[in-house]
Amino acid sequence: MANKKGLGLHLSKGIKIGAGGLQFTPHANAPTDAGLKEGRVYMDAHHNLHRYDGTTWVDLTVYKQISVPIYATANAAVSFGLLPIIDNCEITYISVAFHTIPASTSGTVLLGCYNYDTSAAAADNLLSTATFDLETLTNDTTADMTLTATAADLQPDDGDFVYCVITSNNADMTGGTAGSITIKYTID
Repeated sequence: MANKKGLGLHLSKGIKIGAGGLQFTPHANAPTDAGLKEGRVYMDAHHNLHRYDGTTWVDLTVYKQISVPIYATANAAVSFGLLPIIDNCEITYISVAFHTIPASTSGTVLLGCYNYDTSAAAADNLLSTATFDLETLTNDTTADMTLTATAADLQPDDGDFVYCVITSNNADMTGGTAGSITIKYTID
C-alpha cells in the first residue's frame, strides 16, 4: 500500500491484515497489543472501523454512497429502487441531477424519495416536503435535497428498502434524460 500509516484489519482469532501482509499468531491478540501501530485503521469482527492513536481506540464513522441512473417519462409515474437495506443505517444526504431536466408547460414533474419501512408496512418520506419539483433544476447541476426533520425516517432498518418515484402528469413533458440520484449514508 502507498499509505505509510497503513490500513489494517484486526480479527480476534489471531489474524492481522495490514501493510505488511497477513500475520497469523497462535492466540488472539487484544486490540491494545503493542504490535498495533499508531495511526492505523482496524476493522473488528463486527465490521466497525477504529483508529488506534497509540493509546486508545477511536471509533470512525464510515460514509457510503450510491448513485442510481434515473429518468422521467411523460404522463407516467416511474419508480426506481435505490438501496435495499441489509444493515441499520442513517441517510445523511440525497442529491439529484439531470443532463436534460424534465419540462412540462401544462403539468408538473415531481420527485418523491421514500424508505419502505417493513416494521410499519408504510413508506416514510425522506424529504422535507412531500415531493421536489424537478423542473426547478438546472441542466448538468447537482441539487441537494433538504431531508425530513423526522430523524427516525432517516434511519432505515435491516429489511427496509429506499426508493424514489418520478411522476409526470402531462403528455407534453420533454427532457428528463440522463439523470442520477445520489444517497450518502452511514452504517450503524
